[in-house]
Amino acid sequence: MTLTNAYCTVTQLKQAIKRPNSDEVVYDSLFEDCINRASRDIDEHTNRIFYSKTITAELFDAFAWSDSELYISDNKILFPSEIISVSSITNDGTALTEGTDFYVYKKQGYIEAAGSWSSSRKSSANSTGIAITATFGHATTPTSIEMICIELAKVYSGLDTRMITNANGTFEFEMGNKIPDYIKKRLNRYKRYGV
Repeated sequence: MTLTNAYCTVTQLKQAIKRPNSDEVVYDSLFEDCINRASRDIDEHTNRIFYSKTITAELFDAFAWSDSELYISDNKILFPSEIISVSSITNDGTALTEGTDFYVYKKQGYIEAAGSWSSSRKSSANSTGIAITATFGHATTPTSIEMICIELAKVYSGLDTRMITNANGTFEFEMGNKIPDYIKKRLNRYKRYGV
């Protein structure tokens, strides 16, 4: 397995675990799996991505969704994260102009039409509807997300366990099958709610 849009590296995880023999190559596959899982769980919990994703001529289906989880409403295109750049938007092949036909709200993660999208979805084999070329997410992973990913991957690996007090006041080991509450609390500040 290889790392895909991961928020930390195997080396960082090995340094954080600090257990005898954790630097052996035999653990690399396990660590990559834990890092990938932690990265996607962070995405899912926060409803955003912390890597950079570029889409080219992305179209919207009959239900107003694109393959990259962009959603189009009457006058907005909602992105699953912050917008880095918008290269082009076309409407049935006609180029639209930023500042005249649409406005980009990068930090909020949406594009707003000056009026409404006159054709938002592919309506026939000959039409394209709205097609967008853009980059969204984060150009670099925030350091705090990197640190949270390391912590969560440690939990998932099972090589770093911690004792926690449960609701009954007794001690138990934290198991690596879900995001622990203390990590959820750290992630909640990044949580994205709809526009």
